[in-house]
Amino acid sequence: ANNLVDAVDGIEYVGQGLYVVKYTPTISGHYSISVEINHDYIRADLSSGVRVDTTVASAQHSTHNSHLVAVAGLEETFQVVARDRFGNTLPSLTSHEDFELDVTLHGVPNPCNSVQREDDPIAIIEILDDSSNDAHYNVAYTPTLAGEHYASITLRSRGGLLATYYKNQDFSQPLYGNLDHHAPPYHEAPWCKGDESSCDSTKLDKEISFFWGLESPLPSEPYYPIDFCSVSW
Repeated sequence: ANNLVDAVDGIEYVGQGLYVVKYTPTISGHYSISVEINHDYIRADLSSGVRVDTTVASAQHSTHNSHLVAVAGLEETFQVVARDRFGNTLPSLTSHEDFELDVTLHGVPNPCNSVQREDDPIAIIEILDDSSNDAHYNVAYTPTLAGEHYASITLRSRGGLLATYYKNQDFSQPLYGNLDHHAPPYHEAPWCKGDESSCDSTKLDKEISFFWGLESPLPSEPYYPIDFCSVSW
């Protein structure tokens, strides 16, 4: 598909006929470049264009295709697709040092079932290196108990720690998601994909070193308190 990106973050004149143009692409792929002044194209070799790579994997924006129903005693499989925070699918994983998928399952017996035991099926995770695969991971498990099973699927990558900010001191009023995507230059994707019920954190803190002083820990949140708040990582 052809994606036209004609918005820039800023154009600054630095003197002697030179300009600095800043832009932030959010869709991965190969782009052609054209520059015009007063509707006349600048003569420059821009034939190679620009290649935009994906950024780090985002658990909130990655997807899986697990089924809602499985059969006890039969192996069930599903795939996980790693995407960045802008929804771009990551290329084939050639190095796994920056990614770690963890899947845990826990089953409880059906109320109509006389069985009282619980079930914790072991999930076998296979990394798919073949570039012909759309998915990055294949997950297989075999349930042995009829009843509700709960899955926790986490994708961990380098870049910081997930932080949850609370509006009080006793960690009882969490704030899920943030409004950073409403701040200029409006390139950030929403932290929570969908509604807040699918969120478990406020933001990603790249460094745990702060001096807020009289400023708000969350400047994009107008009603977040300056004092008597708390944070967990």
